[in-house]
Amino acid sequence: MERDPPFSPRLRQTSICTIGYFWRNELEVSGLDTVRWLNRLNIGADDAVCEIRWIWLLIEVIRSTAGLESLSSHYWHSLDKLLVVERYFLDLELRDAEVMRSLEKAEEWEKLTVWMVAVWSGSPTSKSLEGFEEVTLELLLRRPSALPRFEDLCLTLPFSIHQALKSKLQQICNQVRAEQLPSESPPS
Repeated sequence: MERDPPFSPRLRQTSICTIGYFWRNELEVSGLDTVRWLNRLNIGADDAVCEIRWIWLLIEVIRSTAGLESLSSHYWHSLDKLLVVERYFLDLELRDAEVMRSLEKAEEWEKLTVWMVAVWSGSPTSKSLEGFEEVTLELLLRRPSALPRFEDLCLTLPFSIHQALKSKLQQICNQVRAEQLPSESPPS
């Protein structure tokens, strides 16, 4: 995997299919080897055979210590792109908060934005989002350019399933939007 010559197109396509279809069973042996393999292949969102499987794969890889530390930023962008077009359900795990805190501590705001979009759009429960709300607020205050992405997310979450979540996320977005407005100076 670490040799310089690129994979042949046929080997690359076979690798993409293999990862896409068998990663949960066959590739759990070594997280670091999986990350190296992914980084070497440089697979894009357009290469994904099944978008939902790629979302799950990337989330699982990011949850691993090796993935969080070593996964190419290219895959963070791919995940971000896939999250726009594909609905999925994510059961939050303890590790998800650890990923969030690690990205926050490292001030990896772009990656944290992608991670928080994944968390909010993955159908969490109100109880499982404890702690994620305050980090979302901090993220949006530090990186206001991400605000439209979260406002769009408020519009795309299914109303019937996510009313409480939509309300919480909308409150966060409204608070950030209000803090962005220039304070009006009193008339002279």
